[in-house]
Amino acid sequence: MAAVAAGLGFLERVGGVLLSPRATMQRLLGAREGGLGDVAILLVLRWLAGETRVGGEPGDSAMLLGRAARSLGKGDPTQTMQLVMQSVSRLTVDLLAIVIGSVLLALLGGRRSGGRELDLAAAAWVPALVVRLVAALAFTALGHDPSDAETKVVDWLALGWASACWAVALWTLREARDRMRG
Repeated sequence: MAAVAAGLGFLERVGGVLLSPRATMQRLLGAREGGLGDVAILLVLRWLAGETRVGGEPGDSAMLLGRAARSLGKGDPTQTMQLVMQSVSRLTVDLLAIVIGSVLLALLGGRRSGGRELDLAAAAWVPALVVRLVAALAFTALGHDPSDAETKVVDWLALGWASACWAVALWTLREARDRMRG
C-alpha cells in the first residue's frame, strides 16, 4: 500500500503491466493514476510510429496530416478536419477494445470498483500497444514495410499478451470482491 500512497510513475505502471501484471493490477485497483492516461500516451506514440510507412503511401497518417496542414493553409477547415479525423480514426480499434474490455470486467468482475474497470482494461491493453509500437519502430529501422504474415504475427502476439493481462485484471477484481465479502 505504500507504493499506492506514494504513486506509481508512468514507466513503473507501463513496465509493471508488462513484467508483473498481477502486482500492477492490484496497485492500479487502489491507485488514482494510470490507466487511460498511460494508454493515451502510448496511443499517440503508436500512431506516430506505426502509421507512417517507409514508402509514404498516400493513406498514411503522416501524409494525411501533411495534406491537412496544406488544406488549412488554403483556408479549408472542413477538409482539414476530415483529414485529421481520418488519420486519428486508425486508433478506433484500440479504443474499442479498451471499452469492450472495461464493460466485460464490470460484468464479470462482480464488483463495483469506482470506475477502475476502465483503467484496468486500459492497462491490460498496454502490451498490445507496446508490441505494435516496438514492431513499427523495428520495421522502420529495418527500412521495409511488414509483410502480411509479419503483420499477423505482430497482431496475434499483441492480442495474446493483452488478453492474458485482461484475464489478470479480471482475476484481480474477483479477488478484491472476495476480500470484501469475507
